[in-house]
Amino acid sequence: MNINIPTPDREYKLLVRCATYNHSKYICDALNGFAIQETDFPFICIVVDDASTDGNQEVIRRYANDNCDMSNAYVSDDDISVYMRVSHKTNTNCVYLFCFLKVNLYCKPEKTEIYKPYRAVCEFEAICEGDDYWIDPLKLQKQMDFLEKNPDYGLVYGRAKEFLQDKGKFGILIGGKAMSFEDIFFKGNPVPTLTACYRVKILNEYRENMQLPNFAMGDLPMWLYISKHYSIHFIDEVLGVYRVLKNSASGRISYDARLRFIQSSFDVRRFFCDYYKLPYMNSLDEFKARVYYLSAKEFGQIEDMRKHYVCIKNKLSIKERVVHYLYILGIVGNKG
Repeated sequence: MNINIPTPDREYKLLVRCATYNHSKYICDALNGFAIQETDFPFICIVVDDASTDGNQEVIRRYANDNCDMSNAYVSDDDISVYMRVSHKTNTNCVYLFCFLKVNLYCKPEKTEIYKPYRAVCEFEAICEGDDYWIDPLKLQKQMDFLEKNPDYGLVYGRAKEFLQDKGKFGILIGGKAMSFEDIFFKGNPVPTLTACYRVKILNEYRENMQLPNFAMGDLPMWLYISKHYSIHFIDEVLGVYRVLKNSASGRISYDARLRFIQSSFDVRRFFCDYYKLPYMNSLDEFKARVYYLSAKEFGQIEDMRKHYVCIKNKLSIKERVVHYLYILGIVGNKG
């Protein structure tokens, strides 16, 4: 298979990784979030459309025609993609590499090849998927400044606010302060992916050292690895918007999707317990039960409200209520 990704044309400092699929209604917000970034360094936004079926590639092309310097666009293609590298008209530090995939390459190694030439020259990487977007024009500059001044730190991130797409309104703030591996391990995932910025050398180290199973989520294992070996920094500011869609695995729309997401997150944690020989297995079981309980309560999925009411009336502890609830659902064999 012939794969010929355009080689870097400038000394880029940072790579923005933007995966997009069927985001035609939202992708322009993401692209504008890159364009508003005020930096003293050039950055490359690699936008990979995974053969969308909703006209997303056409929307991206229109965006480029309207907002980019097409007179200096570089266009090429190979067996997997058509490539267009072009600078933004007014923000010359913002360069896009649009990759219009010819076939869907979800979870295939050919897709990761696209980033390699730019990871070889960039010191830092940030992530923003095509349905999310940044709202702080200094996001990248703040994060770069911090990481350059603090070489012992591997990751810097901030807060984001949810946008509930089906309701057309903003929801809760997500993201919270985590200072250690244990904080991330026992706080769900306090690192919103769209706010993260990390060192490329650590990403390469992580991929070389960790032989990971095919988890449903890719961010949590990396945050756990980084926090195990490096310091992490939290910026207590809202940096972007996380769009909650009906098909969002981690969103607040579907109870079944939430349970699948919870299970996957605990599969990751169990893997790290085994890998690092951590004494957290018992605590992990209690943590998982509590998360299941709170999710069921949030979604109104507690089947036997009368028995649940008895638990509350009897003033049982959270742990006892969790065990009782799981007993009702048949998840555990006795009430403890």
